Amino acid sequence: MQEDIPFYPDKRHAAVPTVERVVNHPLAPGHVGPIFVLKGKENKEWMDAAFAHVAPGKCPENRADALDRGYLLVRSRANPMFFWRDMAGSMKPEADRKVVWARPGDTLPPKEVASMHDLQWRVLGDEAQMTSSKAAVSPLTGLVEGGVAFERNAAAIAITEKTRAYPLSTSFQVQKGMSAPHRGRKTGGQPLDEHAQMVHDLQAAGATAAMAGLEAGSEELKALLDDRASYLNVPRVGIDGNTACPTFQLNIAAAAEANAGPSYGKPGTYGGAHPDCGDSAGGVTGMTCLTPPHPDTEEDIFFVQDYAIGLIIEEFDTNFFCGLHFHGGTQPRYIIGPRSTPRLHYRLTLIAYMPSAFFDCPSSKALMAVGGKEGVAKVYGEMLDWSVHMPFERSFSSQATSPLTEKR
Repeated sequence: MQEDIPFYPDKRHAAVPTVERVVNHPLAPGHVGPIFVLKGKENKEWMDAAFAHVAPGKCPENRADALDRGYLLVRSRANPMFFWRDMAGSMKPEADRKVVWARPGDTLPPKEVASMHDLQWRVLGDEAQMTSSKAAVSPLTGLVEGGVAFERNAAAIAITEKTRAYPLSTSFQVQKGMSAPHRGRKTGGQPLDEHAQMVHDLQAAGATAAMAGLEAGSEELKALLDDRASYLNVPRVGIDGNTACPTFQLNIAAAAEANAGPSYGKPGTYGGAHPDCGDSAGGVTGMTCLTPPHPDTEEDIFFVQDYAIGLIIEEFDTNFFCGLHFHGGTQPRYIIGPRSTPRLHYRLTLIAYMPSAFFDCPSSKALMAVGGKEGVAKVYGEMLDWSVHMPFERSFSSQATSPLTEKR
């Protein structure tokens, strides 16, 4: 289906959608790039079978593994667009749903490219101080050493101690049932230091890429999100025009050696196959690749397992998908043979997403700091979602059946 990448549809598992490439589509008039239609059924039997196949599985190890499993591979640079078609429904193209698309990194304005280049080296820092392992306190000096520059700061607090996934804005605080700024993002009203300014600029870069790609991919969805963000007073993080992604995360993954086994240096919970169960059912995730090119590494491939598709990602590409699908990526890995440069390779992924906590109203939000034990004044979920007059009669998850999701 692509001149440089083979496709073996006979190797696809029966539980995943079939794929058809079309020349044009009524929901993508004038689109320049390959258009694919994913064909499955929106009934319980088909969906249960798909889940049973995908949920226990792992992402393909590389291109050869993906092709052998019948995955359709396409470069994000090709500007692909994927539609879902319910073969148990009308099967009319007008009823299709846009589910995956890309914003190619080679189409960005020069100013945006310059900004992202600057962020790459601020995140990585001096090559002489970099190590492939996560930054840690040295027992000899008592200082935080190694890793990359971003990690060598007390405000760089990962989701869990062993991961290298760093929240950049808001978080959901389980113990308080509340959405609020992540603890590493609280500056106490003081001027931004160097690290906080870096985070601010990462937010701006992620928001710019996400909103530009969202509008290009689906004007209707963006209009609906604009209205909903205004209705729910969603904070505009990064840039004033960011109505869709109040939450950001930076994922950092070092390349493994070519001869390392599949379990060595694996991406982990936030890089291997997983769904993001806290994402809004009515929104999308914008995943931007900040990875600097390296001459001695294998290609990076991002997979959406539910659809058995993979996007080959390069510098500054942004891919859009719903995080509730099982997804993940290949392990960054050096190629076999001598290296042309001693420079370490890191994959940097900037993720902008729509948490359920903001758009589906399952939680309270922090309004302002106040005195007392609680320390914060809350805006409760039922105050945000006016349609929930008696919340004990239905769960907040039913908010996913709102017009936002139906029209998408």
